[in-house]
Amino acid sequence: MKRKIVLLIMLVFVLTSCSSIAGYDYTSDEVNTNLFYQNIADVKNAADPFVITVGDTFYMYATNANDQGDCSYLQVWESKNLTDWTNKGICYQPKRTNWAIDGLWAPEVIFKDGTYYLYYSGWDIKRGGHQIGVAVSDNPLGPFEDFVGDTANGYMDGSVAPIRFDFPVIDASPFIDEDGSAYLLFTKDQVNGVSSSYIARLNSDMATIDKSSITLLIEPSLDWEKESTTSFWNEGPFLYKHEGKYYLFYSANYYMSRSYCIGVAVSDNPFGPFVKQEDPVMMTQYSWDYVSGTGHCSLFKSPDGKEVFMAYHSHLDTLLGGAERIINFDRVNFVDGKVIVNGPSISPQILPSGVGEYRDLKDEMQVLVNGVPIYQLYDGIINVFEDELDNEVNLMMNKVKITIVFNEAKTIRGVMIYDSANCDYSLKSIDSIVINNKKIKNLKINDKYFSDDDYLYKIPVSSFIYEFDEITTNKIEINISSDDVIYLNEIKVIGK
Repeated sequence: MKRKIVLLIMLVFVLTSCSSIAGYDYTSDEVNTNLFYQNIADVKNAADPFVITVGDTFYMYATNANDQGDCSYLQVWESKNLTDWTNKGICYQPKRTNWAIDGLWAPEVIFKDGTYYLYYSGWDIKRGGHQIGVAVSDNPLGPFEDFVGDTANGYMDGSVAPIRFDFPVIDASPFIDEDGSAYLLFTKDQVNGVSSSYIARLNSDMATIDKSSITLLIEPSLDWEKESTTSFWNEGPFLYKHEGKYYLFYSANYYMSRSYCIGVAVSDNPFGPFVKQEDPVMMTQYSWDYVSGTGHCSLFKSPDGKEVFMAYHSHLDTLLGGAERIINFDRVNFVDGKVIVNGPSISPQILPSGVGEYRDLKDEMQVLVNGVPIYQLYDGIINVFEDELDNEVNLMMNKVKITIVFNEAKTIRGVMIYDSANCDYSLKSIDSIVINNKKIKNLKINDKYFSDDDYLYKIPVSSFIYEFDEITTNKIEINISSDDVIYLNEIKVIGK
């Protein structure tokens, strides 16, 4: 397979009193972290990410996924912008006398009544197979200590797994509902060649479960979940509630395979029944070589609570897959009960709302094409797939005037134009961008935006970015002319 490398080109312009302004290339290696975050593999050799947002800070926990295979401890990372992550070191390491001293996987943390509870899978050295452990701390950075004390099932001292079964169990994921009810999701791991996901009520101690409540939620059933002919997976369950609906995210196929991907099922009740969305919500197409094996996700909110993001891992080697992985983040949309993720992305995206002074102004503007309002161009959804043009807007041919109108004067810093995910209908140039009668003219798109192969290819979720000094305006005008049919995907304005 020939490796197609496509570079995102960002053109930066400074608005002055001149009637036309020249620009220069601005590569993604120099991304402005005051405006954008970017999946640049800042966290390598990690997998199964779980993120919580505390104030203006993101904390992430993950499985160690390096070539050494050392899973005898768990780490925590900290970030303010989703691009730059600081490894804060080991947040949990079991005592040598514990029931599990290695094989620590898929840590997840939940906060209740002043305590952070850490759930993880560990290899039971006495009984064999993975079971579930619980550790506690008063700080998201830890250190976490094994839960010790009276529980619904007796006294716990770290010598036995708090949550254990007669079969291997991995991927423990806590969920607290709006009424305060607590649940634990988990995966019965490769029993008879199948991994399936379950739920049970957590007892009031938050360290044991009510085994009488254990309920099967999902098992492999769809064609795309059965790439293998011998073993099948519905693992890594994560439950998220939105507008009264319960969304169960899960991963399918083998984690070292390029086809490892994320699906979602929906229900009105945490115990189901859950109905699976027909297609994956996060996946790799075989024609892509910039990303591979997108799987095992968690969802988290922006600091102001207005946006939802997905954390997920992908392969470090995008062609061969394997066990070494990196962490990524993309926006999540809920549309009429369906989940749409703006990813996988490796190009700059607007910072989460509540991070920094600038934001995506989509909720405070309207986009018109030749005078006709087109909500699809600012609905927040970015099409990823070249064969799904129904999610894009056909500009037809000839001259097109796109007008962005704000509900009141806004101070803006940049414009992002996402063109078609299909190279046959992608944008080649822009005649001009006009702001306050100041014009950026003859904007040519650099050829590096496309592949150099006979088969035209463009990295999905990438955009043309025009960044400038702060300017206050009520309107932006974008002029495009083309002899070919052009589709547009989304238009974003960054401002405050």
